[in-house]
Amino acid sequence: MIIEPEMMLGDRYTIIEKIGAGGMSIVYKAEDNKLKRFVAIKILREEFAKNLDFIKSFESEALSAGSLSHTNIVGVYDVGSENINVSEGQEETLHYIVMEYVEGITLKEMIEEEAPFSERRVITYGLQILSAIKVAHQKQIIHRDIKPQNILVTPSNELKVTDFGIAKAVDSTTIVLDGSAMGSVHYFSPEQAKGKHVNETSDLYSCGIVLFEMITNRLPFEAENHVTIALKHINEAIPKPSTYNPQISDGLENIILKATSKRSEDRYQNADDMMQDLQDALANPDVLIAKPPEADEFAKTIMMNPQDIEFIRQNDTTEIVSEPIESVEEEPDNLSNDLSESIVGESISEPTMEFNTTEIEDNQPDAPSFYENKEVEDDSQQQNDTDVKLTAFSKWMAIVAGVLVTLLSISACVGMYFLFSNTFSKPDVSLVPNLVGMTMTEANIAVLEKDLKVSQVGEKEDATAPVGTIIQQEPRAEVTASKNSTIQVVVAIAPPEEEEVIMYSLPDLVGMENTEAQAILNDLGIYYTISRVASNTVENGDIIEQDPTAYTQIAKGGVVELVVSSGQEIKYVQVPSLYGLSQTQATNTLTAYGLFVGQVSQVYSSSVGEGLVVDQQYGTNRSVQEGSTIDITISLGAEPIPEPEPEPEPEPEEELEPDTSILDRVDSFLDSIWPTREPEPEPEIEEEPVVEEEPVIEEEPEIEEEPVVEEEPVVQATPNPSNRFYNIQLPSELEHGEDDSFQVIIKFRSDTGGEETLFDRTLKKEQFPYPVQLTASGSGSLVVYFDTRVWWNDPFSF
Repeated sequence: MIIEPEMMLGDRYTIIEKIGAGGMSIVYKAEDNKLKRFVAIKILREEFAKNLDFIKSFESEALSAGSLSHTNIVGVYDVGSENINVSEGQEETLHYIVMEYVEGITLKEMIEEEAPFSERRVITYGLQILSAIKVAHQKQIIHRDIKPQNILVTPSNELKVTDFGIAKAVDSTTIVLDGSAMGSVHYFSPEQAKGKHVNETSDLYSCGIVLFEMITNRLPFEAENHVTIALKHINEAIPKPSTYNPQISDGLENIILKATSKRSEDRYQNADDMMQDLQDALANPDVLIAKPPEADEFAKTIMMNPQDIEFIRQNDTTEIVSEPIESVEEEPDNLSNDLSESIVGESISEPTMEFNTTEIEDNQPDAPSFYENKEVEDDSQQQNDTDVKLTAFSKWMAIVAGVLVTLLSISACVGMYFLFSNTFSKPDVSLVPNLVGMTMTEANIAVLEKDLKVSQVGEKEDATAPVGTIIQQEPRAEVTASKNSTIQVVVAIAPPEEEEVIMYSLPDLVGMENTEAQAILNDLGIYYTISRVASNTVENGDIIEQDPTAYTQIAKGGVVELVVSSGQEIKYVQVPSLYGLSQTQATNTLTAYGLFVGQVSQVYSSSVGEGLVVDQQYGTNRSVQEGSTIDITISLGAEPIPEPEPEPEPEPEEELEPDTSILDRVDSFLDSIWPTREPEPEPEIEEEPVVEEEPVIEEEPEIEEEPVVEEEPVVQATPNPSNRFYNIQLPSELEHGEDDSFQVIIKFRSDTGGEETLFDRTLKKEQFPYPVQLTASGSGSLVVYFDTRVWWNDPFSF
């Protein structure tokens, strides 16, 4: 069956590309078309799709991981099957699991590139691994295959445990799946190597091996084949990490050694205990961590029982013991690497070892025992002995001789002991005395005769032990220690004295003004917290509620929670768009939204028809208080072009009338001399100017032809800047965000192509809505930025 890109599964998942493969399944990157996210889809291989056992194992992985939800566990989203047409009239069932798609690499790849890690990094990673193990154990699930290949590391250094393909419920009596003991040979516990029952401590053992590898960049046991490594897990003590990394602290080293103890009961019994010791070691690298009891015991040579040897020998899947590990083929139902390879791509993974515990083929005969090979006498000799007949005297002589020989032998042994006992050196070790309950002075005296030393490494509060006495020691009492070695001890100190508790009856603060209530609590030495809620019945600033309630007994230094009224609840509505509406339509629209029309102004507009709204006080979708007024601007239509005013005609010059007073006197004098003289006719002086001025009147059209219209640019020059108030509203998308302040920039882009910044300031969240006065001229659009992002771009005119 060929899975092609763009293929759809479950009418939901679109295959993108193949990203990994394991012994039992192939994994593809896909897109979830419903939730618009990438996922990893694990598809059971075609050759196993008809095997009910494989299908059961495949589905058990989905059930195991699907019941776990934790940030350090790769999530399982879905599981399903689908019939696919492979040819005419032939269908095949495709089984798949949909998982979280994780960007990153495996912890194994990171170890190969960067190990040994720093101690802080090892502990931080270890705590994340244990967090995942803890969640699984709480669900009664044992992972059984904890190893770096099954742990993913994201770019943000978050670890995710994968591959619950061989996980098993705790209530099972064995780790056997179809008679096979599963686990990865370099990391599994001694009980897994023997095919015995596993529990939570088996996962903690594997976690300890992972910590060992991270801090040393090597595995504790290496050999040419799986079987030898398994025998080392059973028979040999884990080497001390400090052998390979001298920089490791005693605290972390002892944690690793305790987690990898051979006996399950000597390990950490749960993830919480191991996490607590890791946190203590992170805070204080020299913290005193008890060593595992068998640390010295397993350094000795021991004899395995025949059953254990038989199990390891019979389950060697290699034909030649000395064959390198690379030549050992994994079983086809190996599930150990599917998920780790699937999510981060192809990688070389730690082989998962599988021992057959039900079908043992004994190809070689058992080696006869030491005692079965030893022959005391052959048959012919025994036959000869039966023919020998001793006389009674001979019997008594034999008895006496035997007694004498025995006495001589005993005497010789005693003599040899006294002769040579002083020549043998005594072992250079001492029995550690019990120092608990002693003072440091007493302890120093007690260890002198043992050729040991004592050193105080810490103090601990203890209400029961006398101050200055030893309450912990390492090594513990009655174990052997090398001479001149140091016993580390912790000394008791007194816990802090409890101060006298002063109790008060809490006063009734409800209805009291906030500042008055705070003053009362301050005088009593009681702390308080304040939260504010809107109230239509309690005045702004008054106490609505208190916890604890009035007259409750409270100690000095206690905390009271106060709920303070913030006044009547303010309802906000979004401003509708009024552009292009008539004044009546705009009024009705605002009324429907619980708003009112404010000031109505008029302005000429060449783009909006006469009588329609060309501008509004607040942009569309702004949040304003219910009942607010919104100013609108109505278009007067296109501005008319003014007609040129005619140039005024020049006024005629005023004619000067001659001064007749002198002439009159002359005429009177002449009349007195010549009374019969007739007056001379007056000359028609006034008519001459009128005739001469006619050409001036004819030239008036030339004056009118002057292009007065050409002076319009002076009339249409840019008007003087004007001021308008603008209310900056915080976008609803930012109201519930984590940011407390925003960089607000307001720019005005005029219709003529100009742009100017009118406002640039950082505002805190509580300052909104923030009124500002903007100064500019002309019409255009107002662009409002929040942290360099454009939120509004509205028409605006000044």
